Amino acid sequence: MEPKVNIAIKAARLAAKEIHYFYKRREKLTISEKAPVDFVTQVDKKVETILVDTIRESFPDHSFQGEELGFVGNLRLSVSG
Repeated sequence: MEPKVNIAIKAARLAAKEIHYFYKRREKLTISEKAPVDFVTQVDKKVETILVDTIRESFPDHSFQGEELGFVGNLRLSVSG
């Protein structure tokens, strides 16, 4: 299988383990309100971190835009018309 696909699968499986852990322990969830009707849990942040860190192990120059972490990386592209 394509190496990039294997890395993506690895990242997804690690993230799934974290989600499953808290699914079984919902009483441990901390829910915060980022904005009116916009909530975040520690799982949201942790899963995003797991995905980024796992991919960056193999692709350290890649950048990411996430809902919880925002922009992670060195390169920002600006497109103007």
